[in-house]
Amino acid sequence: MRKDKFGYYYPAYRYYVSNAFRWYFGHPDQPGEETRPAQRENWSACDVSIKKEDPMMCTILKELYTSMDTMENAIFAASKKYDLTPDRLWTKVGQLERRFAYERGLI
Repeated sequence: MRKDKFGYYYPAYRYYVSNAFRWYFGHPDQPGEETRPAQRENWSACDVSIKKEDPMMCTILKELYTSMDTMENAIFAASKKYDLTPDRLWTKVGQLERRFAYERGLI
């Protein structure tokens, strides 16, 4: 476990997962043979992970990961927009990250 700038612990794979989901939402079609094997595996793990969520939460998660802002600010904005608590969104993001890490074999 690592600490962020506020002293909170987070899993070591958090930034890896975040980058994988940003790439996944930026490339909605399954990658072809011209992409690297790691990117294809990441895309597949993202696809399996996101399909287990309900459609409304998928929309919110897509908005979080495609935002050009930090995750903290994106979650705060989405919580105001969709009338959800930030804690609920953080929980969903954490569940999604763990699901991806399990599918990808990181944990």
